[in-house]
Amino acid sequence: MDRSKKVLSIRPNLQLPTSEQQADAEIFQNNTLRPILKLQHSILVARFDNDALTLKAKLHTLDDTKMVDYISVRLKQDKKLQREYIGLITALFTLAEYENYWPMRSEINRRLLGMLAKRLISHYKPETKLY
Repeated sequence: MDRSKKVLSIRPNLQLPTSEQQADAEIFQNNTLRPILKLQHSILVARFDNDALTLKAKLHTLDDTKMVDYISVRLKQDKKLQREYIGLITALFTLAEYENYWPMRSEINRRLLGMLAKRLISHYKPETKLY
């Protein structure tokens, strides 16, 4: 079995609806990023826990607003942290997905970090309304 088949076989199947009106970045987001983010959830949270521990942030004591702000600021301002998260996700791309990703990487990375922020916020404060 080649690498692409192995990588695809470990991803959760999310069965997300698609339409012809979706942009390429949105299709990539739903077909590639979302399953990988779900698969990598525990490692993504562990990485953020370690970041908070290093910075001596007490995540579980923050109210909803401060938690949202803290996560948003960390993911927007810390370029090293951004690169690590992007690496944790792109490492699970197939070669074809990576070739598709590269020309639109700025848009995909923006979407990836936005979805990651929402995932982290809902992990730490499940009752937080994001919309």
